[in-house]
Amino acid sequence: MPWHGRHHSRCAVVPNTVAGTHSPRRHFYRHGLHEWAQHALRGSQPCGAWLSHEPSGQFRRCPDLSYSCGAGGHGQRHHFDHQQVLIHPNGPCAEFARGLFGNIDDKVSPIGRILQRGNTANWGKAKQEDRVETQSATSDAPSYRWVVWSLLVATYMVSFFHRMAISVVKEPLMEQFSLSLSDFGMLASMYFYAYCLAQIPCGIMVDSIGVRRTAAISVTLAGVATIAFGCTTSPTALYISRFAVGLGVASSFVCVMKAQSQWFREREFSTLAGVCLFVGNLGSICAQAPLGMFVAVCSMRTAFLAIGCGTLVLALLCLLFVRNKPEDIGLSTAVSSGTDTPSIPLRRSLISILKNRHLLAIDIFYFFVGSQLLGFAGAWSISFLRDSYGIHLAVASKLASVQLLAFMLGSLVLGYASDHYGKRKIFITAPFLVVCLVWFFLAFGGADASLAAGVTLLGVAGFFSGAFSVMMTLCKEVSPRELTGTSIAMLNTFGFLGIAISTPLYGKLVEIYSVETSNHHAALLLLAGMNLAGCVCSFFFRESGGENLQ
Repeated sequence: MPWHGRHHSRCAVVPNTVAGTHSPRRHFYRHGLHEWAQHALRGSQPCGAWLSHEPSGQFRRCPDLSYSCGAGGHGQRHHFDHQQVLIHPNGPCAEFARGLFGNIDDKVSPIGRILQRGNTANWGKAKQEDRVETQSATSDAPSYRWVVWSLLVATYMVSFFHRMAISVVKEPLMEQFSLSLSDFGMLASMYFYAYCLAQIPCGIMVDSIGVRRTAAISVTLAGVATIAFGCTTSPTALYISRFAVGLGVASSFVCVMKAQSQWFREREFSTLAGVCLFVGNLGSICAQAPLGMFVAVCSMRTAFLAIGCGTLVLALLCLLFVRNKPEDIGLSTAVSSGTDTPSIPLRRSLISILKNRHLLAIDIFYFFVGSQLLGFAGAWSISFLRDSYGIHLAVASKLASVQLLAFMLGSLVLGYASDHYGKRKIFITAPFLVVCLVWFFLAFGGADASLAAGVTLLGVAGFFSGAFSVMMTLCKEVSPRELTGTSIAMLNTFGFLGIAISTPLYGKLVEIYSVETSNHHAALLLLAGMNLAGCVCSFFFRESGGENLQ
């Protein structure tokens, strides 16, 4: 099989076919090695392999440049795998590659051969050897990466805890600070305003100063603010400390996702994201019945002082043990097999996202439907159960946990079903239509049924709200790969803005339509209407089929 290329010092280029170029050989000779590589980077999708070699030397893997490699004659594309550039560190291509991608010397590949075009057997064998070598090189990393991941997921649990804890201490807060229902709703929403405003800045912090320092600073702020929340005697300080708690925990999810991209292989990412959501919701469970019992035994102030001190200990652990990436502690960078993407200026990123109508539909959808679980469960579920069924706080806290447990289960079940059938849109629209029906039923008298029926309906709403996990996946799949993080940050911004607006509005409606006791019918109708608006938005989603479309 002849080679359409030539040896260039210690390097060889094998361009089989270059899209839009009728003579690959003339194209190569005319433009030269570096220009040919730049032509590939501009998206012309060349079929072939750009390899640098030395008969007795090892190869180096360039982490960013990968493209479909094909076999056959001109005009044919047989995409059998995604091949990466292999560069020898002393070859004439190395300096050019370093200029494009930075340090390439730590990307070791043991493949000691040149892959001829169309030789899929050799490529598969070489890739298998590369995988074995990678696993050997990273044998010291698996145990430590779980330390990093566990600490960061613990911070994510803290964020869920604070999101839900406010509903347990509603009565003590309203009594001690003379708050009305609308005042309490505004207090609860301060967390969501802060979380919403901090999303994009947190993403910038993680990318600029790293996960370790971002997590340590943020969690320290959350701990100090929690202690202040427990000690304050002023309503103004109460609002400020609640806002500061939201700022402190806003980076937790971004830190977990960033660390997973650095410490884990790409094929592990989706599974870990689901586990992260499941474990994070354990913080919500702890903020219900366990916190209710703690407050009943001790007091609200003692509870938040203890929580704040524990949060500061977690911040110290993050500073001591979390590392941004494996090479920070001398481990191989091959732990992460994901490819780095070129950075894009923030302004261009935001403009690109706002112009993507498929992403915008998901953002608006989250604005409407986020309040029905995170806002209601976080601030009003316990009040709803107490006011509607006349039960004690501790009992209401336990029963409110049913909705959160159902949500955790629904996240796993609906996420798995969506992956199994390769569909996204139907597994978002259909579940939230069910949730919409639940809120309408509760609003039009369903709340007056038995306690068992009310708790069951909340459980149904929680289970089908697990479609949030599918929504996050669809957001990733319709956004450009290099803008995934910013896209999710923008999605969270819309979602938490909706929660921040609807939470005090819910309290205002309960207050307005109350006579002798709190009446939640009008407020539940608000949730039903917002859910219906979200379902309308979901009809404009683009089906991804389980694949990245950008």
